[in-house]
Amino acid sequence: MIDFADELAAGLRSTVELVALSWAGAAVLALVLVSCRVSTVAPARQAAKAVIHTVQSVPLLLWLLLAAFALPSLGLDVSLWARAAGTLACYTAVYYAEALRSGINAVGRGQTDAARALGFTSSQTLVQVVLPQGLRHALPVLGTLTIGLLLNTSLVGAVGVLDLTAVAQQIAYITADPVAAFGTTSCIYAAVGVVITVISRKYAQRLAKRFPATSSGPGVSGAVRFDEPGPRGRHRIRAASVVVLAGLVLVLVLGWRALYDAGELDPTRWAAYREWPIWRFLLEGAAGTAVAGVLGIGVAALPGTVLGLLAAHHRLTVRRTASAVADAVLVVPLLLWLYATMLVLPAVGIRLPQIGQLVLPLAITAAAGIAKILATSIHAIDPGQRDGALALGLPEGAALRLVVLPQAVRHALPALIGQLTRTIKDTSLGLLIAFPELLGQTRVLSGHTFLVLQPYLVTAALYAVITGSLTLLAHTLERRSRRETARTSTRTDAAPDRTLAAQLT
Repeated sequence: MIDFADELAAGLRSTVELVALSWAGAAVLALVLVSCRVSTVAPARQAAKAVIHTVQSVPLLLWLLLAAFALPSLGLDVSLWARAAGTLACYTAVYYAEALRSGINAVGRGQTDAARALGFTSSQTLVQVVLPQGLRHALPVLGTLTIGLLLNTSLVGAVGVLDLTAVAQQIAYITADPVAAFGTTSCIYAAVGVVITVISRKYAQRLAKRFPATSSGPGVSGAVRFDEPGPRGRHRIRAASVVVLAGLVLVLVLGWRALYDAGELDPTRWAAYREWPIWRFLLEGAAGTAVAGVLGIGVAALPGTVLGLLAAHHRLTVRRTASAVADAVLVVPLLLWLYATMLVLPAVGIRLPQIGQLVLPLAITAAAGIAKILATSIHAIDPGQRDGALALGLPEGAALRLVVLPQAVRHALPALIGQLTRTIKDTSLGLLIAFPELLGQTRVLSGHTFLVLQPYLVTAALYAVITGSLTLLAHTLERRSRRETARTSTRTDAAPDRTLAAQLT
């Protein structure tokens, strides 16, 4: 590895530049999206929501392929590196925006009321009062998402951009020593991740000192945060709605015009999708995606649960060790785990079938994600549940298994479905090992028809249907869990003694 220090330094420099530029673009786009997301102007709010859900529903690798091979046909004459950085920025911005929106929703209504009582306008209240405090609440999540951005840069090598993972792959092939190449690269990613974590914690502490926590009532969401507008306010909202609608129509017309001028709307380019064999070919890929995703979660369920229980253990040493193991897995890009499965395991005499080469790295990262979700959910359970079980004579393990864990799983079910959604999107990496999943089938179809935009857009729509269905299920379960929690809280407030007796019996 010392002999390849210059190559590793060049790959690291490219990765850091990608992260820096993408982070800056994502921060600006996220502020625009979150401002629209909480706006009182309904068209802006709905447009931002549609953009966020559309981008989140499609794997990043598919967006990178579209940016690399479809945008040049539309006349976008910029470098491949810039297109990759822009794609990373747009993809990360939607997650930043949702994290900021959650932080804004956690700001108490009293903060808004106080600002309005001082004569602040809605815009001034949002920019000077709500956004800084929302950023304070969201900064830990934003730091985690920035580490995710670092890991996502590993995918740009799939479209021809040199980065740290691409350099590691080249070194592994040259030296025939994938353990040293990928091990060194993993340590570099971990080091950069630690730097990002330290920086985010310092800024979180600085924001916490500048905007200390306040008890100003429960948080509220979005447009309902502000007072009911008067006649002048309603007039401004209507005018802004007209302007936003006109802007959206203009964007759609310009996009349609660009596609038309490039000949991408020619009916002959879409004629193949009127034939059943084409759809059957794509649906076979969708089935492969579903099978790989479900197998990945199924294999990860048991080790993830065990690691999550250890991460929530009452002993500090056990808890920190399990959390460190989960963090060590998550700080390594999934693509590196895939390369390790392809190159390292055969070097030690372990040869997996093609589906195993994809499922194993998916299961490794999914197990760490499940562990983090379960540990967080277990910590959120009322300690009185465990204490009541111990008071009834149950051993520590039985109390955790029979009382705490079922409630934690029920509360964590929406997040676990979100993990399944991420795993299904991650199956797109099967493209790199020629596994017949949805994106791999699309690449074959693109090579057969000599088209780029049409096959990948259809595949994006299929991904949106699959992941959108899972996201809708997660939201439904989350709303049901909130209603059950509210009903339980009401019963507890109404009859605390009876509820305590029920817990003990």
